[in-house]
This record gives sequence, structure tokens and C-alpha cells, in this order.
Amino acid sequence: MAIQFGRNAFVNVSSVAESTYGSNSGASFTVFNRIFSCSLQRVQTREQVTHLSTSDGAFSKAQFAVQTEVTGTVEMPLYYAGSGVWLHYAMGTSGSSAGPAPITHTYQANTVDLDSFCLKFQRGTGGSEEFKGCMVSSMTISCASGEEARLSCDIIGQDSAARAGSISPSYGSGTQVLHNQSTASALRYTPNGGAIQNYTLRSFEFSLDNKLERRDKLGSLLTASPDVTDIREVTVSCVADLEDETIYNHHLDGTSGEVLIKFTSGTDEFNIILFNAVVMEYSDEVTTVGRLERSFTFKGFADASNEACKILVVNDEASAKSN
Repeated sequence: MAIQFGRNAFVNVSSVAESTYGSNSGASFTVFNRIFSCSLQRVQTREQVTHLSTSDGAFSKAQFAVQTEVTGTVEMPLYYAGSGVWLHYAMGTSGSSAGPAPITHTYQANTVDLDSFCLKFQRGTGGSEEFKGCMVSSMTISCASGEEARLSCDIIGQDSAARAGSISPSYGSGTQVLHNQSTASALRYTPNGGAIQNYTLRSFEFSLDNKLERRDKLGSLLTASPDVTDIREVTVSCVADLEDETIYNHHLDGTSGEVLIKFTSGTDEFNIILFNAVVMEYSDEVTTVGRLERSFTFKGFADASNEACKILVVNDEASAKSN
């Protein structure tokens, strides 16, 4: 049999959320994403029985199925147009301004449960596998100097169909977000009641943890719709050259303010915003005779007017979940 290769692997995501958890009825697989990697798969966990009956050689004679697990991570390039469906499923809701283009798409949390969705994974030169009941457990957006921006989503799913024949992609025309497209001072921090402060960065990572957990019940190997079981958290972690003590002082004082990281390409924009952000962690250890660096982490908090974070994307697409 022919050996399978990972080249030309991709994911194909439904832009229409499931109306009933775990059902692919009405799924619309219109969004195709190139990937760096995908570990999403279905596995069957099993255990040996624990009663005391064994063989004469003291081995157990039986096992049983515990649960069907669908988990994994999809890591893909970040696009000005084409990544919106992931932002919607991770953040919770999306909306778009009226035309004409350029159009602003807003992704943020709301008061309803996170949507579940279906996804097809083309396994390189092999076949494809369709997953249902998928939800984004956590999402990261990261970029470092000299690199492509990356979007990574950890997924909890319910089940998948048997692996089938290959499918063909139809990628959109959106362009990638690249390191050199950030503003010269990549981080803008505005303390509450203060003036804008600009900082250069070596790298950053935006991280959203939705605190999802499986919901197992008697009578099934499959999870029911996962729930948010704890307080959701959002952070932006940064690495930068040590140039002054301002961020350190904000950390000591517990200063609260707004964080903005912005990328621009022509009329396209990608904006990450944290509200009421506080520097929760800070380090600037001296371990070399060379250039010193500082690492620090902002955490966003909600208030009466805003949830803890928001992502704004500007492109020419009419839909916030377009291909």
C-alpha cells in the first residue's frame, strides 16, 4: 500500500454552527484553512476490568470501553480574511459593519453558550475525516520577529465519521498576517486616565482559555455539549528589550488600562484589544553581559461596558466568517 504524506493537509470548517449539538444537519463546509499542523483525532479509551478474577498466570481476562475522546489542536497561519470563523467560535459572537468595503468585523464574548461546529480534516495525501460537536477550548494568536503570525485552537469534539476519501480545497483570497506588518511600536498601552504609551516587542502571545470540560453521562461513550466550568481568562504575554522601568512600575502599582496590538496591510487590519488590563507577571532578570530583555503578561478583566477582550478585523469580506 502507498505511504501517506502530510503535504497539502488542510481543514475545512462549517461556517454554520450546529443547531443541535453533535449534528451535522445544516453544516456548510465553506471555509478552507491551510495548516501548520493538526493533531485532532478520535480515540477510544479502554480499561481492564478490576474484579479479582484472573487467569492462573494472574492476568486480567477482560476490558471495557470507557469513553470516546475527540481532542486535538489545529495550528494555522493567521489571515486578514479567512480566520474569522475560528475567532467567532472561540470568542463567542461576531458582527460586521455595513458596506461598502472595507468592512469592520467585531469578535467578542456574549451571554450565550459557545457555538459548536463541524469540521473536516484532510489528512495530507490520505483520506479525510469529518468531526462533529467541535468546540474551541482555548485559542492562541502569536507572532515573533521574523515569523508568520499563527492561530492555534485546542478543540474538544464529540465524535467523527469513518475516515473517507480525500476532498479538495477552495482557499479564499485573504493574505497572511506577517511580523513586519505590526505597527513600529507593536504594543500600545493606555492606562486608565493616562496617555498612550508605545512599546516595541520581540514577540507576543494572545491566549484565551474558555474553561471547557467534557460532560459525560450514563448511557453513552460520547460527551454531551461541553460547558464553561470556570471563569474564562484572557492574557497577552510579551517579550521585549529592557528599555525603561515603566512596565515594571505598572506591575508594582497594579495599573489598569487598555492593550492594543495592531497589524496592517493596505486597507486590511487585525486588532487585538484587552480591556482593564493589568500586568500580572513581570521578569527582567540579569543573566548575561549582553542585551537585557523583559517578559510580562497582561490579563484582561471585564467591566460594565466591556468584556475582557475584543478582536477587530478589517477586510473586504461581507461576512465575519468568510473563506
